[in-house]
Amino acid sequence: MKELALEDSESYRRLLRINISTFEEHVALFSPRIERRKAIPAAERIALSLRYLVTGETQSSLSYQFRIAQNTISGIIPAVCAAIYHHLGSEIVPDSENEWKMIAEEFWAKWNFPLCLGAMDGQHIRIKPPISFRSNIQKLQGVFSNVLLALVDANL
Repeated sequence: MKELALEDSESYRRLLRINISTFEEHVALFSPRIERRKAIPAAERIALSLRYLVTGETQSSLSYQFRIAQNTISGIIPAVCAAIYHHLGSEIVPDSENEWKMIAEEFWAKWNFPLCLGAMDGQHIRIKPPISFRSNIQKLQGVFSNVLLALVDANL
């Protein structure tokens, strides 16, 4: 991974859906919570987890890519997700009961929708697939797509 970051930063960003500087900030922030032994560095644990989250690849596929046993991967991903939530959850999820109530009141005032905390919708987005993933994303009708899932507050 490090070689790719040095040689081709755009490919690195496409691979993990994050730029190098942000990735390094996250490594510094999450390392204390996820680096148990030096055998698998925190940067590799985070890269593996991001790859899993952004592509939906199977853990067995990631096992071949990262050369880490699948049973180890099944422990790494939840640990990294817990670290992300621990450090960034307060920016995403309201902390207090009052904040939740304010969100519900906003939905009621703007949309006349009581006791709502968020609106979620999904959409299949047609894509031109990468050659290596054709079998993973082809639908029954022969169309290739990714699913876009969004959760918004009353202000969209």
